[in-house]
Amino acid sequence: MAQISVKVVFDAKGGADAETICEKASEHGLTVEQVQRAMGVIFGQCDDSVVDKLEALDGVLRVSPEGTFQLPPLSPDKPQ
Repeated sequence: MAQISVKVVFDAKGGADAETICEKASEHGLTVEQVQRAMGVIFGQCDDSVVDKLEALDGVLRVSPEGTFQLPPLSPDKPQ
């Protein structure tokens, strides 16, 4: 299984507790990197097989994999 970066969106306005969600998400395998309580977002990394378990947690609205991109190699023939 592959490690992916994810964004866990929780219901901050509905009273969901960020600490509780972080604790339960960590038990399921999420490595929490950053918590934005006011925005209702937790950023972290987990195995891609864990996403469904994270989405099932109380107070979690959605779990979105973070996309990645890569620029092409530098070349004088192609502007960047």
